[in-house]
Amino acid sequence: MDLGRREFLKLLGGAALLSQIPLLESCSKGAHNISHASLLAEVKKLQSTLSAFPQNPVAIAYDPNIDSYPALRDVSGWFRDRSNVYPLVEKAMMLLNKDNPENPFSKIIRKGDTVVIKPNWGTQYLFPKPVTHPSVVVPVIEYAVKAGAAKIILIEGPMTLYRSQKYFWGPAFVNAYGLVKELQKRYPEVEFRFQDANGDQFLWVELGEATTFRDVYGIPDLDHDGHTGFVKDLFFDVSDANGYNPGKYQLGIYAIAKSYLEGDVFIGVPKLKTHGWTGITAALKNLMGLNLRTTSHFMKQEVWQEFEKLPDFASYRESPIRDVPHYSRASWNGKGFVNRKLIGYENDILWRSLCDLNKLIRYTDKNGKMQTTMQRRYAVVVDAIIGTDRGGPVSPSTVQTNAIVAGFDPVAVDAACLRIMNWNYKKVRLVNNINEIDQYRVGEIGKLEEEIIGVNLKDPVFSKYYVPPSNFSDNVLAPGTVRI
Repeated sequence: MDLGRREFLKLLGGAALLSQIPLLESCSKGAHNISHASLLAEVKKLQSTLSAFPQNPVAIAYDPNIDSYPALRDVSGWFRDRSNVYPLVEKAMMLLNKDNPENPFSKIIRKGDTVVIKPNWGTQYLFPKPVTHPSVVVPVIEYAVKAGAAKIILIEGPMTLYRSQKYFWGPAFVNAYGLVKELQKRYPEVEFRFQDANGDQFLWVELGEATTFRDVYGIPDLDHDGHTGFVKDLFFDVSDANGYNPGKYQLGIYAIAKSYLEGDVFIGVPKLKTHGWTGITAALKNLMGLNLRTTSHFMKQEVWQEFEKLPDFASYRESPIRDVPHYSRASWNGKGFVNRKLIGYENDILWRSLCDLNKLIRYTDKNGKMQTTMQRRYAVVVDAIIGTDRGGPVSPSTVQTNAIVAGFDPVAVDAACLRIMNWNYKKVRLVNNINEIDQYRVGEIGKLEEEIIGVNLKDPVFSKYYVPPSNFSDNVLAPGTVRI
């Protein structure tokens, strides 16, 4: 693929932005200086101009002056009186609720609810570029409190970290422990807990007939990153918190950290990024973190001893690492990838796993059993202030987007995020295919241009271009949609 052409498109997007706004200055300007009352008045005025409020709103709050985040180690700087990003997050949430913008989560949170909040704190590599900045999470938590939440569980389970590696949750990185301590001081009537999902108890959740793999793929069709396949994988020969042991892999089974299922409400707070296998990672892809990184610490000793006897135990193959279908056997010959399209834009596997996980968080009850009706209410708030592109999900290449995207529907939110990236959602299987799923519906896009509120489609927020990963292509992603 022509990297120069990609660079040209990206620079054109940047030039279009710079031609319409002043040079970016320090974050002391813009939304930081807006009082709560003034912001509420602005939101109400904007909502009043709509001829009809969208049935499935996706709010985009944009401010070209918000181009950085508060300091990481200073938790008190993440709250409204000192945070430059707080009012931007606040505005996006307020825009979603025309009836009660001052209490935007009143649509989904009831007094006494347990609310589970999952940011994307998935890696220590290149930190903090590829993760949700903690300051974006704080207004989400405070508005959950305002709506009546009695218990808030902040939870994440990085694939790159073992359980109980507390340095990542401490002040050197996301400072989750410091945040919970500060919240407990400010809201003593609310129960707060941070949970490392990799150190949590888990439940085997079986989607059964609801799995997106049903009648399309069998176990022999699937493989995972460097593994010899699901048939031999000991990840699945472990008992969960209820004592259930599936013994082996079956289609539509996932090891889900138990705390995720405690909530009456689930709120995702992902980071806007590219991803080499799904194109985009935002609302939908964020749910890969529902799975335990490994089940090995729950294995019986005799099982582990047998595992150690395997000839390739010391290598990555056959390790009990998070085993979720990522691509088809057709793309892997046991030694390497033979068709990169099949792990990139033609990947027909990973979007199905993510569809299952998004169904799961909607339709699974607190005991891990799939139901036919939605079991928890949902919202998502995307950190798109500084996104990352190219070889995601962990990339040093950043894109100043200066926005927060929020909604009650992950499919519509991801479509709006793709519109911000200047990609065509119809060319991205993760979003387009899940949009077309009817059974155990996750969400729908509808007429996206009629659902977006808070910005005009001609605004500079839509002028940037996110350079795709190497196993996608500009032609596939329709770069002609770049607005110049």
